[in-house]
Amino acid sequence: MNVVNVKKNDKKVSDATSVAQRQFWSELLAKAQERGFQLHLNQRPTDKYFISVLFPRKPQMEFRYFAHIWTSRGSPLQISYATVSFSMVGTTDRDREVFDYLFLQSRAIEKSCGGLEWRMFKESNKTIFCIEYDLRRRDSFVMREKEWPKLQDHMIDAMWKLMRTITPYISQALWEPSNDHLPPKGKLPIVTKLKHSNIKKSSNKKITKKINI
Repeated sequence: MNVVNVKKNDKKVSDATSVAQRQFWSELLAKAQERGFQLHLNQRPTDKYFISVLFPRKPQMEFRYFAHIWTSRGSPLQISYATVSFSMVGTTDRDREVFDYLFLQSRAIEKSCGGLEWRMFKESNKTIFCIEYDLRRRDSFVMREKEWPKLQDHMIDAMWKLMRTITPYISQALWEPSNDHLPPKGKLPIVTKLKHSNIKKSSNKKITKKINI
């Protein structure tokens, strides 16, 4: 009987986190659209830990929000980990050259964004390049449910800044010599002006780099 009760309680916990996860993404997407940021416009709320938009060109690119909502029996819902990230997945030497170029621009990118973690690693026959904000560490949130609206604003701000900063460098990195005399300046995938929230900018400028090949 105790085993059955434990299973029932676990299911209640799972159902609660699924509902909360979907609600969190619903609110974040609505806020982003309200503020004029349309990068994830066609995405729908989900009970998964992440929501992302893919650009299926080569190398494949992804902009991802990640927030892990969890609880245990008797404890309130909370978020234990929250990030926004940009990643690229490649399989060719040319893709690797693109990644190397972006890393060479890391100082300029960090000057605009700050607080970034850089990773590049191999998985099977693929090379994965990732730039990430860890919002929990960077802004020291107490991520109980009452703090989630504040977290959502920070995630939107960080994603917008990351996209706005990285896109011109991606355009430069992917440029192939042709009849043009100059490489492109780089247009944003979504041309938009973000309506700023009332959140104060973080004063934490800590930068972490992790490159493992």
